[in-house]
Amino acid sequence: MAYRDGQRALSLAHRFCRATGNEDPASLDALAATYAESGRFADAAETAAQALKLAQASDVSKLAMEITHLRQLYEMDRPNKVRSWHDIELTDLASPAE
Repeated sequence: MAYRDGQRALSLAHRFCRATGNEDPASLDALAATYAESGRFADAAETAAQALKLAQASDVSKLAMEITHLRQLYEMDRPNKVRSWHDIELTDLASPAE
C-alpha cells in the first residue's frame, strides 16, 4: 500500500537542495513539485522559476522545457499529476483536469 507524507517529502527535498547549494535545477524542480503537492503553489512557482533559470544557464533544454510546463501548472494552483511531459501539449494546460 502506497501513501504520501508531505512533511517528509518537503524535508527530503530541502535537504537535497541544501546539499547542492541550491544550484541544481533538478533538485529545485523536485522541491517545487513537493510544494505544489502540499498546496503551496506560490512557493512552487517561485522555486520552479529558480530551477528554470539554472536549467537555462546550464543549457539543459529538456529540463527547462519541463520546468516551464510545471510552473504554468503551479501558477494555476495545480500540482503535477502527469508522469511524463513527452505527450503533453501546452493547450492541455489551459483546461482544468476533470
